[in-house]
Amino acid sequence: MQAAISLIATLFTYQGTVVLPHDLATGLVGISPTSGVVHSSTTVKLQNPPTLVPGQIVSVSEDIRREGRRTDRFITDVRVVGHGRLPTFTPVTAKTLNSGKATGQFVSFRGVVQDISRDDTDDRFVFASISDGDGLVFWAGAGKDSDRELFGLIGAEVEASGVAVSGDFTARRNFGPSIVSTSMKSLAVLSRPTKDLFDAPDIAAIEHAPPSDIAFYPRHRTSGQVLSVLDSKTFLLLRAKAGDKSAPIHPAFEGTPVRADYAFTTVHLAFEGAPGLGDFVDVVGYPESDLYTINLARAAWRKSETPAEYTTDSLFREVAEIATSRAQLHGKLMKIRGIVRRLPLPDDPVNTMLVESEGHFLEISPGLSTRLFEGMEIGSTISVTGIAFIEKEHWRPHLRIPRILQTTLVPRGPEDIEIISGPPFWTPMKFLALIAALVVAVVVALLRNQTIRRLSEERVNERTRLAAELHDTIAQNLTGAAIQLETAEALASNGPAGLRRILASAVKIMHVSREELRDCIWDLRNQTLDEKRVEDALRRTLLPLLCGTRLRLRFPVSRADISDSSAHAAVSVTRELVSNAIHHGRPNLVSIAGALDGDTLKFSVSDDGDGFDVEHAPGPRDGHFGLSGIRERVRKLGGTFLVKSTPGNGTKATITLPR
Repeated sequence: MQAAISLIATLFTYQGTVVLPHDLATGLVGISPTSGVVHSSTTVKLQNPPTLVPGQIVSVSEDIRREGRRTDRFITDVRVVGHGRLPTFTPVTAKTLNSGKATGQFVSFRGVVQDISRDDTDDRFVFASISDGDGLVFWAGAGKDSDRELFGLIGAEVEASGVAVSGDFTARRNFGPSIVSTSMKSLAVLSRPTKDLFDAPDIAAIEHAPPSDIAFYPRHRTSGQVLSVLDSKTFLLLRAKAGDKSAPIHPAFEGTPVRADYAFTTVHLAFEGAPGLGDFVDVVGYPESDLYTINLARAAWRKSETPAEYTTDSLFREVAEIATSRAQLHGKLMKIRGIVRRLPLPDDPVNTMLVESEGHFLEISPGLSTRLFEGMEIGSTISVTGIAFIEKEHWRPHLRIPRILQTTLVPRGPEDIEIISGPPFWTPMKFLALIAALVVAVVVALLRNQTIRRLSEERVNERTRLAAELHDTIAQNLTGAAIQLETAEALASNGPAGLRRILASAVKIMHVSREELRDCIWDLRNQTLDEKRVEDALRRTLLPLLCGTRLRLRFPVSRADISDSSAHAAVSVTRELVSNAIHHGRPNLVSIAGALDGDTLKFSVSDDGDGFDVEHAPGPRDGHFGLSGIRERVRKLGGTFLVKSTPGNGTKATITLPR
């Protein structure tokens, strides 16, 4: 089993003399204690760090933490305690420094800057490679100079000072022996560049060199026309293969006086600021090979004083209808037709548009244009013409055949993009949105049905409770009052006729009240309105009342088509009319018919019973409240009630109610 890695923490305090100019935000480097040189590239954890200048004596506290092979150092306290003498810097050569013999010493080194760039892992630091003619030395220090200002130091004679360290002072392993400082002030410029940066060998001289040699060549130059601009630091150059008469004639140049031997070179600039499309430029940079062509890295450019002997106009006549990544297409004019699958988002570092064409995906770069993709929508079908930029791996000794990484198409302008059709109405996102909306609608409907069912159950329960209370209280009281009145009427049988008449009327009114209360209790307990059709609700209500009387019922109205109040009134009124007909008219047949007429519910109740004289029918004064109660109920709902009857010819009642 592998042993567990333990964490060891140590607090270390020492005093020493500040040797190099310092910015504590970038760490502490170059403190010379009594026992020797201390180099520290640690993190400073101080809220108000002091400003350090060479010659100060400081007391430093560090929190050193070791975990396995890793050591982290954190400065927790820096205090100035006095002033001391500065140590002398030991001049070294590249050979001495790279041998490791000067490690841990304050050294100085003179040479010419070959290259200089900002650290891409921590842009506070700058790396420079300096040559004394016998070898290269790497120098690292903090600096805020722009990339263009740093590039201007290439070719300058400088004196670099600092602490000589081994190659493990950065996150990069095996960096090699180097000189480390904390400020660009430790990189003193002795003389500005005198040699023209563009005075370098032409890459035509290394056209057929093996990749293993190209990787070690110094800067080379070339000239040509800018064929495509990928971004602010990358562009594609069309250049001549000087002296290469064996190159095949490109079809675009047949019958033209221009040179036929051409090549494409990808240029990666050392700083932002690419030339314009179609410009004739001179370029200088470090050569790289991908086995297909020679490219230039860490490059600079300038406008050409004498344009090349060829032009790209003829090349632009070639439009290849393709949709695949092949190295031979690098720099060629392509035309594709496809569907937009992705658009760049605001402030997104990936500013390309993704297009699917015949099952392949290609990135469409806007180059330096900021409005190239305006009006585009995901799902649109477009036609794009542009220069193919095939990104490939660079040659390495263990990678003899570099892979093709990506194909990017760079339109020359807005006219190279044509929108053929907009996105289809049904896109995957819209379809998902529709499904989501349907799911929400179903959930809402289920919740609504549950709510309605719960409210309906609560309403039925409340009606049942009220009916029980009415039956147990008022109904019993009315029954008792009726018995008392009947007893009084019997006792007053020999009394005055007026008293007997009043008591008889009171008894009749009491009986009618009991019947109406019984009807109210029935209404409260009635659940026939839960039926889906009004006809079924009526049949269920009337069957217990018929007592052998035939029923003819035709009422084709859905319960959902009329309001609760109209449905309840229709059932209650019909029940009252049928009950009256059976009790008073002794019919053989009761007929009920109803239908919807626009916004009105019309129905009638007729019988073949004894009939009565409508004009002289008994009313409330006589203890009869049936017809007057129906008329009042219908009137409150905004309906009409009409009764036609003659003695011996039956009765017909016609009712209208709002829907």
